[in-house]
Amino acid sequence: MAPVVDVRLRGVSGIALTLRFLLELGGVAALAWWGIQTGTDEVSRALLAIGAAGLLIVIWGVVVAPKARNRLAPRVRWLIGSGLLLAAAVALWVAGSPVAATVFAILIVVDTIILLALDRTTAAGPGADPGAR
Repeated sequence: MAPVVDVRLRGVSGIALTLRFLLELGGVAALAWWGIQTGTDEVSRALLAIGAAGLLIVIWGVVVAPKARNRLAPRVRWLIGSGLLLAAAVALWVAGSPVAATVFAILIVVDTIILLALDRTTAAGPGADPGAR
């Protein structure tokens, strides 16, 4: 019966990781939208949109990405990533999209709970770590 559970965990893990990737893209888009809405002219809008989105991408690549060269545990990276995405949700709210921001934040929290639960479950198993993919 254990192999059936393992297959189900892998399926849920795949869905959660796919959602996480889509949320990452959503975070970049949310910050770009914030920049467009916050700027006062074309130049400031472009600079804020590109700068905010670019900053998230750089921080993500250095700190959160599974292949980032740091010694942070996967659980810590999940939490830092969730914090960054929640900041993007706040930016979306500030940009005048409270409903989208709320849905985005709920998806972030649900996905984080699932990923942390899977990480805890697989840590007891034979070396499987959803954060290492």
